[in-house]
Amino acid sequence: MEFVSNPPVQRKVSLALRVCDPNKVNDAIGGISQGFVGVVATLKFKYARTVALGVSIGNQLRKPAGMYITPHLALLVPEEHRKWIPLVIEWACKSIAISIAWTIQAIISTVQVSTHCEGEERSARPTCSPWLAQNAPPPTSTPTYL
Repeated sequence: MEFVSNPPVQRKVSLALRVCDPNKVNDAIGGISQGFVGVVATLKFKYARTVALGVSIGNQLRKPAGMYITPHLALLVPEEHRKWIPLVIEWACKSIAISIAWTIQAIISTVQVSTHCEGEERSARPTCSPWLAQNAPPPTSTPTYL
């Protein structure tokens, strides 16, 4: 990581962290993320619901994570930057929880699609999967009971 070893950049980042108010930065990032969720909600409601679930889980994880992680981070972070610890923990919890929510949603969608294709008639199966379309036997004129 070149940018960490670059002294002028390191000084500027350190100065910004000392001077900026974490609550104002948090409000700004929150506004940007709410705008993002608004765009996602407009595009697809299911995605917005997934992000909202992740944020909710992240908010529930924030307090216990803060209790256990803050003392360890306080030992690692310089005194003048410690005011950022609660903000970092909050956004880390939200990010991890949103990632978990997306993974859960992907699993649910996969199971939903696979169970939908399981109940289809054999002649309709090629619409469910390109693999099935290539490997399915030709439809017969006799009725099948799958």
